[in-house]
Amino acid sequence: MLRKARAQYGGPFIFVPVHKSRLDRLLVIFILFCHSVRVPYLTGGEDIRLPLLRSLLRRLGGIFIPQMAKGAKSSYTEDLNQAVLTSYIEELLRGQENLQLYLEEAVPRSVRPSLTGMVWLTCVFKAFQSKVIPDAALVPVGISYDRIIEGGCLEQTDPDSISLWAALCWMLGFVRRRYGCVRVDFGQPFSLKDYIENEGIRLRSSTLPLRELLLPCMFGSSSDAVYYERSQDWILTGEGLPQLDRRQQQLVTGLGRHLLYTATSCSAIMSTTIMASLLLQKHRQGTLLSVLARDFQWLTEEVLARHFDVGFSGQLRDVVLHALYLLRDCVTLRNFPLNDLLVTPKPTRRAVRELSVYSRGILPVFIYEAVAGEWLLLLLI
Repeated sequence: MLRKARAQYGGPFIFVPVHKSRLDRLLVIFILFCHSVRVPYLTGGEDIRLPLLRSLLRRLGGIFIPQMAKGAKSSYTEDLNQAVLTSYIEELLRGQENLQLYLEEAVPRSVRPSLTGMVWLTCVFKAFQSKVIPDAALVPVGISYDRIIEGGCLEQTDPDSISLWAALCWMLGFVRRRYGCVRVDFGQPFSLKDYIENEGIRLRSSTLPLRELLLPCMFGSSSDAVYYERSQDWILTGEGLPQLDRRQQQLVTGLGRHLLYTATSCSAIMSTTIMASLLLQKHRQGTLLSVLARDFQWLTEEVLARHFDVGFSGQLRDVVLHALYLLRDCVTLRNFPLNDLLVTPKPTRRAVRELSVYSRGILPVFIYEAVAGEWLLLLLI
């Protein structure tokens, strides 16, 4: 698929994965290398502060926004950095080099948009506007983990205060612990040129009132993803892109929202996501393993019915036990008569937070219906 896209669009690849973990960058590089695809240059910012990780990524082709001491920032310095980065990115793209950028920050407990990612996307946009490249193939990438690697001593620590000893302790724990499976899905590449040429329709759709956006979808007369994207203006904004005029800001932010939406849509739903959702939302007081397995199958079918893929297969009981094993720090298992188990989520703050992190992955499956349902409820009230 990627080789065909290279021949079709005649431009470099811009890989835009979802950001679930700090392992994402190395994982995408490894997969592309194994499939004989030119490894992309990495882009990053202040979210990568560990010296060892930053040094390793730089040797693998990492490009970082320069770190400046607090209080040392000035408009002149920022303008100079932006000019240098833009020129460097233009030279890379002119040489048909691929890029990998992220529009989300890798924060285990919350999802935040990355202004740094928007800066890199702006560099690509300006390279196209300046005719440095005739086109570029934008590739959304979905990444799903049974269990993310962030945990233990690094999970709740400020990156600025992480010591070398803490990093080594975390690495030893990482080697000893089982993390399950990882699923990486490369979405259908699309043309940057085609997107910009068709931006008029998207910009016009963004001015529609909420009623006109939601009613066609509620009654099944439209399934265009544009409606979803335009309702998410708060996720990515152009406020941090002063080097662009208003129309260009709308183009770049709209492109960023579309990439985020597409990458999220092609991400598989893992067994721990379904299990955490059931334990957190439906069985907070506990339930039998047999009942939990039945609800697990029901929720899996609901996910598949909405054209999302799942990242597991095999016998139902084995999948359920596998998910419970990976979430063992969050649940309590007790023997029950008739060869059954009583599964109860732990009421501790840490367990609830961890379950909420994993259950968050199922939101894209149902969020569209949830928003429409809430709006319809407000109409009835």
